[in-house]
Amino acid sequence: MNVTTRTRKHNIFLVGIVLFVALAVAVIVLVTPDQKNTTAQTTTVPNVGLVLPIVQLEGQWFSHDNDVVFTATVTGQIIEIQSSFSGETSALYWNGSFKSAESPGATITSNKIDLPDEIILSQSASKDFQINRDSMTFEFSAMGFKKKVTLTR
Repeated sequence: MNVTTRTRKHNIFLVGIVLFVALAVAVIVLVTPDQKNTTAQTTTVPNVGLVLPIVQLEGQWFSHDNDVVFTATVTGQIIEIQSSFSGETSALYWNGSFKSAESPGATITSNKIDLPDEIILSQSASKDFQINRDSMTFEFSAMGFKKKVTLTR
């Protein structure tokens, strides 16, 4: 066997080893479970492929500050906020468009939905809600009075 044949066989052997190692690494990467925090809920953004943490917003949210209580209900694409004062008088404060899920740190702009036969205390056409991991906030405003309200579950 001459030197050229031996070198060629050696090179083929090395290429085979490199391909085998690359294949083994690819299999290990694909089979090994992701070790990231699995307690945070994630979703895939369509057509982009990004994975973001989201907050599920549907359900009941509450705020209690002295004698003023706000109860928000998110159902589908609607948010309704009832306010009660001194535990006796309650009224519809807000009814508007909403999202059922959103990323923490995002702002949802809710557009008012007028209801027949209902008086809605807020006269704003839209209201911004800042979404956090365990809460959401909005600015309560009525008759010139403004206050930041934080709703939690």
